[in-house]
Amino acid sequence: SIEVASSLVRLEGFRITSVMEELRPKVMMDWIVTCRAKKGVSLLPTAGTGRQL
Repeated sequence: SIEVASSLVRLEGFRITSVMEELRPKVMMDWIVTCRAKKGVSLLPTAGTGRQL
């Protein structure tokens, strides 16, 4: 699980950043970001990334 993996990595002193799609409603996105932050995981939204042809 993300919780176990992030805890083990954090014990070694590393920082974790993950990319995720933006969720709706916004309260759901905020909840996920808060939960992951408590485990030491930073989340970056994918909005605005990639290329358009």
